[in-house]
Amino acid sequence: MTPSARADDGAVIARRSRIATRVTLVSRAAVLALAVVAGCSIAGMNTLGGRERCWDPTEQRLPSLMKGTLQLAPNSWRLATPEGDVLGLSFAGAQVMDVNGRREVVDASGRTVAADGELVTVFGGLGGDGSMVVCGVEERHAG
Repeated sequence: MTPSARADDGAVIARRSRIATRVTLVSRAAVLALAVVAGCSIAGMNTLGGRERCWDPTEQRLPSLMKGTLQLAPNSWRLATPEGDVLGLSFAGAQVMDVNGRREVVDASGRTVAADGELVTVFGGLGGDGSMVVCGVEERHAG
């Protein structure tokens, strides 16, 4: 191989190296741009599975699904979980009422969504103090 052929091969290798570097930089920039766009999209998206928060945004609460037995005493509403925890409850958009001698959770349309002693799954905001603002009753369990 002649010296000029080696020089040409070196120039080709250097050119390929510059092209590979540019492709790598462009690829990294594209990945970064995609990550930023995805992050911004998630920021505006409801990530609660279609559920809506019902507590004041200034309150530090964790969106949660909790299963337990409703204890609807006249002046204290609680959810006793199978794990032995007892959470104090407040209901947003629902009322606890006496219906035919039984305490029931009634939604804004007047429909009974749960009753005292029932095993239910609720969605709401769980506070660090062991209280929960209930946004809705997700499920009433048999038995």
